[in-house]
Amino acid sequence: MLRQTQKPKRNPRGAGRKTAFHEKFHDEIIEHMSKGYSVNYFASKIKVSKQTVYNWIRENPEFKESFEIATTASQAYWESLALNNAKTAKGNGNQIQYQMSKRFRDDYGDTSSINIFNSNNQNNNKSVTEMTREELEAYENELRKSLIEDNKNDN
Repeated sequence: MLRQTQKPKRNPRGAGRKTAFHEKFHDEIIEHMSKGYSVNYFASKIKVSKQTVYNWIRENPEFKESFEIATTASQAYWESLALNNAKTAKGNGNQIQYQMSKRFRDDYGDTSSINIFNSNNQNNNKSVTEMTREELEAYENELRKSLIEDNKNDN
């Protein structure tokens, strides 16, 4: 993909030094992240802060696309590592799981939602963060009742 060369931009407030964006960063971020490295690692290699990299992503649609490709490549790297670990039992599966849950939260992160079944046994999946205190308390009470019933049936 042919890209126009961009001149470094100054901070919009006029303070600070010029940002150090170079066109080669499109390919370099993909190269680094496809090896499983993070945005922080990439930023350290090019001697800028991670916030600078995120600013470039926000301000430059072409670099944003490069970042998205890099993120996909990074996820593919970690998935490959996990699959290899599952096949060979070599490697630290817990560390791989941890890395994937933190790096790729949409696909591998813990969810903060619960499935609530109403009286018609219809599933109502709700995010815990979107539930009111009353809804959470009602759910807790239903769980307590269910546990008490289960204990009675076990005895």
